[in-house]
Amino acid sequence: MKIKIHTSLVDNMPKDEVEIMLKASKDCTMLNKIIENIQCISEQMDTIIGMQNNSISIIPVQDVIYFFSKEQHNYCKTEKGEFRLKKKMYELEENLDKKQFIRISNSCIAKDEYLM
Repeated sequence: MKIKIHTSLVDNMPKDEVEIMLKASKDCTMLNKIIENIQCISEQMDTIIGMQNNSISIIPVQDVIYFFSKEQHNYCKTEKGEFRLKKKMYELEENLDKKQFIRISNSCIAKDEYLM
């Protein structure tokens, strides 16, 4: 498999933001492995990888209002919409800042500031 990497450093992006665009054929088996590796990089839970309309986004955890389960999948809700996640609820609960997020049911973890 051949992988090409193009980088572009720009002045008009926030310092803590990286935009990644992946192009692959529909039957590319390597794509999921690449996505999993990107997810490992963001394990610190400063960010989380979500999918919306076949587009992958790296979402700052601070932008998440709540995490929830629906139809056997997990999602996060932000002001920009809902993003499907690969993480399990127990993984989110273990890795999220306990001062910011609280598990309120088996299917929902909410940001503490929105509960008041």
